[in-house]
Order: sequence, then structure tokens, then C-alpha cells
Amino acid sequence: MPNLKSLQLDLTGWTLDQEQAEATLWFDRETDVLGVNLFNTQPDIPAPCNGVEGLRNYFRQGAHAQGSGIVEVDVVRIHNIACASLIIKMPQTPSGCSYQGSLVIPRQNFSFVIRVKCLEHGVTGAKEALVMIVENSNLQTKTVVEEYVEHPIFGRVLKSGKIMGWVKDPYDPQFDNIALFNLADHPQYDAKFPDHPLSRVRRKLSHIINTVQFGRDIIEAAEFRNSSL
Repeated sequence: MPNLKSLQLDLTGWTLDQEQAEATLWFDRETDVLGVNLFNTQPDIPAPCNGVEGLRNYFRQGAHAQGSGIVEVDVVRIHNIACASLIIKMPQTPSGCSYQGSLVIPRQNFSFVIRVKCLEHGVTGAKEALVMIVENSNLQTKTVVEEYVEHPIFGRVLKSGKIMGWVKDPYDPQFDNIALFNLADHPQYDAKFPDHPLSRVRRKLSHIINTVQFGRDIIEAAEFRNSSL
């Protein structure tokens, strides 16, 4: 049977915080949290080997139900196993957002989930304000029958303060009305804002995907193909 030692992670810079039989937590100097969970039951997600669209719809609806939103959802193959990689954006109180990156490693009768969670600290919204200026010329993307006002910087905006084209679903415009993803969340801005929580999540999740090692009990287990969804 698999256990947490079936996974090998590069834990350079991480300090152990909690250790249990099926869950372990670490933290680093940026106060980000790394967690690994083992679930000894068939996964309840769409099988990654069947393609990414089912995963995007599943995680989009699940995030929305919790007041969160997807930033990205992809299928990645690690040691020839189809896994799900995703980032969820979660509003913080009173302001700002936190981001959680997850890697789901599904097998037919168990799964591992590796999560990195990064909170936004200090003054919030600076990245969004700067990117909004850069993206200003691209924001008027659709016509909506609403009442508008003239903003001194951003031009014609909805009276409610919502700027057209700023918030959108990262994959399907049909879901723009429930999206939290905005243009500042594109990876092209990570290098300019390396300390932003989304930049940290992408960097750390990418390192996990590129360095994680699986034991034989994971590699030789039956591939996850079936889902009740």
C-alpha cells in the first residue's frame, strides 16, 4: 500500500510543521505552506487521461461554490502518469487574495494531492493597478447594455465600477460572470512581480512538478480511468 514516503519532494527551504499518517505540512521563510495528503479511495475528479475540459469544468464549478475561482487547470504527465495541475484564487478578508496551487496524482484506488498556498500580505492591489494601466487599451472587449460613467484614467466603465474585459474566465467566456481571474493573473506578469502570491505559487508548483519522484507503488498502480462524474 502507498504511504507518504511513496513521494519524494525537494524540501529545500521548507520546515516541517505537522506530520501525520496521511497528511504532512511544511512552511518556508515566505510563510507559504506546502502540504501533502494521501487519500485511500478512488479519486472523485474526472480522469486526467480523458482530457482537460472535464477537469476545468469540475474545478471551475467547485471553486465557484466556495466563493473562489480558477486561474489555471491543466493536465501534466509525470513519470508517464496523467496528473491534474491547478491554481485556485481565493478572496481574503478584508482585502487581497490568496492562491493555492495543487498537483493531483490519481491512481485507480488512491490519490496524492500536493498543495502550495500563498497569502497576499501588506498593501494589496498594487499589481492589479499597474497591470490595468498596461492593459487599458484592451479592456473594451464587448458591448453590454448597462449604465456607464467616464473614469479619469480607465475611460468608459460600468457605473458599478466594473471595467469591461478586466475579469474573465481563463478558458471559456461563457463563464465570465462567475470568474475571479483577471488580466493581472496572466503568467507574463510573474517576472515583474516575483513576490506576489500568484508568482510564488506558480514558481513553487512548477518546481514540484519538475522534481517530484514517485515510488514503485505509485508507478505500478492501476491507472485512474473511471469516474462517477
